[in-house]
Amino acid sequence: MEIFRCILLLMVLFPFIAKADALVAVDIKRLSFESTIKIVQSAITACRKQAIQIAVVVIDRGGNVQLAARDTLAVDLTLRVAEQKAYTALSFNMATSI
Repeated sequence: MEIFRCILLLMVLFPFIAKADALVAVDIKRLSFESTIKIVQSAITACRKQAIQIAVVVIDRGGNVQLAARDTLAVDLTLRVAEQKAYTALSFNMATSI
């Protein structure tokens, strides 16, 4: 019975062990600073057209703030809310809008 368990375990783990030596390259996409500025400016401009004062926060894959901006009349709280919203979207791998 013990031999059967060992054989079964090897059958399950063998594909992972065999692939462990293979090199894997992962392409990680990142936003440039210029792209981040365009995103922030576009969001603020679109909201200004609707007479809405907002804050926009763009974060990187690690959840660190890459760029944050608050429109002239937006209250201070909007920056914290925007950062938390961006982090939540990152955590759940979802968009911040519907």
